[in-house]
Amino acid sequence: MAGVRFKPVLFLTSLIIVCSLSFTHGYRHVGKPITEEYYDRILLYYTNLTVAIDKSPWRLQVFDNKTEAAILSESTDIDKKLGFGLWEGEYLHIYEGYLFRVGDVTQWYHATSLLSYQKPATFVVGTSDTVNNATITVTIDNPSQFKLSVKINVNHPGKGNRVAMGFNLVNKTEGFYGFGERFNDANQRGHRVGHWLEEGSFGLGNWDKDLRVPKGELCTYAPMPLTISSRGYGLQMDMYHRTVFDFKRWDDVMYIEAEADFFHMTLFAGRTPRETLQMMTDQNGRSLIPPPWQFGPWNQFSDDTKEETIVTRARKLLFDQDIPLSLCIEPLHFFPSGVDPSIVPTRKKDHQELSDIGIKCVGYFNPMVALSWNGTYELAARNNYLLTTQTGEPYNYTYLGYPEVSQLDFTNPAAVTWYQSQLEYAIGMGFRGWMQDYGEYTPPDSLSFDGTDGLEMHNKFVLLYQNATYDLLTRKYPSSEPDKYAPDFVFYVRSGYTGSQRYTWSHWTGDPTSDWSDSSGLPAQIIASLTVGLSGMPYSGSDIGGFVWYLTPPPTEELWCRWAEVGCFSGTMHEQGSGKGFGEKTHIFDTPEGTRVWRKYAKLRTQLFPYLYNAAHEAYQTGLPIMRHHLLDFPNDTQAISHNFQYMFGPSFLVAPVIEQGRRGWDVYLPEGETWIDVSSQLKYDEKSGRFLLGFTNYTQGGRTVRVSAPLDVVPMFVRAGTMVPVLDPRVMTLSDATDPKVITMKRLQHLLHLWIWPTEDGSAQLEFHDRSWWSMYHVIYAKHWEIVFNDMTPNRTNILQVSAPWTETVSVVTTPTGHVYPKAASLDRLLSDDASEGWIVDRTVRTLWVRVVPPNCADGIIYIENSSDKTGFG
Repeated sequence: MAGVRFKPVLFLTSLIIVCSLSFTHGYRHVGKPITEEYYDRILLYYTNLTVAIDKSPWRLQVFDNKTEAAILSESTDIDKKLGFGLWEGEYLHIYEGYLFRVGDVTQWYHATSLLSYQKPATFVVGTSDTVNNATITVTIDNPSQFKLSVKINVNHPGKGNRVAMGFNLVNKTEGFYGFGERFNDANQRGHRVGHWLEEGSFGLGNWDKDLRVPKGELCTYAPMPLTISSRGYGLQMDMYHRTVFDFKRWDDVMYIEAEADFFHMTLFAGRTPRETLQMMTDQNGRSLIPPPWQFGPWNQFSDDTKEETIVTRARKLLFDQDIPLSLCIEPLHFFPSGVDPSIVPTRKKDHQELSDIGIKCVGYFNPMVALSWNGTYELAARNNYLLTTQTGEPYNYTYLGYPEVSQLDFTNPAAVTWYQSQLEYAIGMGFRGWMQDYGEYTPPDSLSFDGTDGLEMHNKFVLLYQNATYDLLTRKYPSSEPDKYAPDFVFYVRSGYTGSQRYTWSHWTGDPTSDWSDSSGLPAQIIASLTVGLSGMPYSGSDIGGFVWYLTPPPTEELWCRWAEVGCFSGTMHEQGSGKGFGEKTHIFDTPEGTRVWRKYAKLRTQLFPYLYNAAHEAYQTGLPIMRHHLLDFPNDTQAISHNFQYMFGPSFLVAPVIEQGRRGWDVYLPEGETWIDVSSQLKYDEKSGRFLLGFTNYTQGGRTVRVSAPLDVVPMFVRAGTMVPVLDPRVMTLSDATDPKVITMKRLQHLLHLWIWPTEDGSAQLEFHDRSWWSMYHVIYAKHWEIVFNDMTPNRTNILQVSAPWTETVSVVTTPTGHVYPKAASLDRLLSDDASEGWIVDRTVRTLWVRVVPPNCADGIIYIENSSDKTGFG
């Protein structure tokens, strides 16, 4: 074990004891190490980790017992090692949505040597502040086999408010990912990453495509002080005060600073990024599985809908244009403007009509109360529902169009109850959710009901705000399995902090600029969803079309279409029907081409629901997001993880959206270690039916970059060979229930399940479904046939298979082990008609086999696909 001094006999004895205790007592020694102490070093042996403490000078190191590699090594440089100090300065109240301050660290002291050690793992360390005899207490705990907690507290008679510690970096290629939602890059190596909720900043469009104002590229609505290294391990700061991970000041050190007089950190010693993400979400929590309709297309019906009512427009999309729709966003504000009681009957009627056609309606909330909302503000102030100043008065501040607002205080239980009553009022109007906006404004000099100051409450506030909603919905409207499935509501948030996913199940990336800029436009939103996914939030999407266009023209048809494609392959697909800027708002439905592209991808999104719902169950079990940065799937492929704008969409699809204006061809890097099949160039979309037809070209080995054609309505996409993807019938209009008989719901066609199958070169493919259904395909060489074995847990469900592979053009017969022969269909339309029985057909021009497997003849769960050498015609 590099860098650790030990006596071999003692170490061997220790390992035997460790193994014996582990076997006999089930790892009961976790948290209580076996220790060895020498004149210059203390070794703490845990089940999978070893901590080495150098006494003088002080130094902390952590090793992996299996690989003997150092996971963390504290720097020995005085300027970089454990220390504390005092920052003196002023907070400037320019606009509460951002942190403005001036000041500097005026004193700094570093750790010197170990003064005392108390078993099992508490260390008192001397410091260079000898005048005040200041010390630092370091406590180490091992709460699970691959996790280590380090708690550092400063013992100082003065006003120390900074603690920091630097760790050596192994090499220049080690990358650091996560940190919550970030817009600049997935890998923050070389950056100084602060964690303080802010408005997110805005881009300058064509003036400067890389600049965000007023707070820079790392400003974010949802910071999370946690990171996953490309080496596999993770680090997390377990505190609400502002923290900074600094990779910029020194290029060989990760320097972490806490803006407090303590420093609490957890090491997750996963050997792969996936393992670490699972450990992090084990600790921080995971999202409940959302209601199915969250996964469908969302449309926002804004105030500029002209003469069309919400219901009129929704019916037009569903019936006149055959565009699937599961959720509509209505810009009805509860805070800070209040709700006019006179509109309640109309809204209730509208929402009931929407519900009848299978569409849920969500509104808008934020945590602020405007002073101009006199009766409500006075009630809130009188009952101590609001944050206060240090002197006890309601803390009022400027918020965009409102001269003054105050903010609810969720540490007051009475304020929480009152806020929840407002949510219930909205539910009584027929809303099934809302945009839960803001959460980034808590002033640093405010005071909460429970005595917490603003420096600590600023980041903590958003969790309390989100938990108030979570508590109401899960307590009063629980699902049938409340610990697993979310209530039948969707509230989507833009702000967040470590653990937000525990209370939420939908996130959007804030207010993007309606442009192609790397700073705040379409490309930045992809990075934001990928980084917040790496941080534990699995369902993230962006405003399709953007939100702001002050410095650029309103979104063009091309931008709308490319953004819709990204939306289809995001955690949520929601179109932004409102926004602000100079010039009239455009819309994707303004042009026939925009409408056609939206319909195509709304159809695809809806059909992919079973695949997405499967991925949602995986997210619940493991923390894996829907949009997966290549770090999670290909951590050893350095070229793959360098890509910010291509990603895995669930377990099977590699998506590489076009994010540059005017491009009709696109380069895609195919990660090594996999065989890939080009989907986008062969996926034929039938405009009339909304059906997608597979096709096959060839297999491509990973580890190379390929150029693919990307017309305006095509997003470059590949699939892993060996994949089965479950999809819905293309006629489904909504993922919700409906009473209107004209609406074709998912439930109405639940007796049909389509499977898109791309087998490997040797003919194998698998699918395991969340309901324990499974399908497996393989080539039986000696019998000269392909075999599909399955166990469909849904009774009497017809499976419609599309098999895309080079050998399909030679298929001659489909049978079962009992000798039952499937008839060959006269045409594809006939095979897919509702009154069709079982059968099969091959489209030899695109090398795709269709098989309709109908109960009861499929009850034995096995079909044989046999081939011949005939390669002519359409079979």
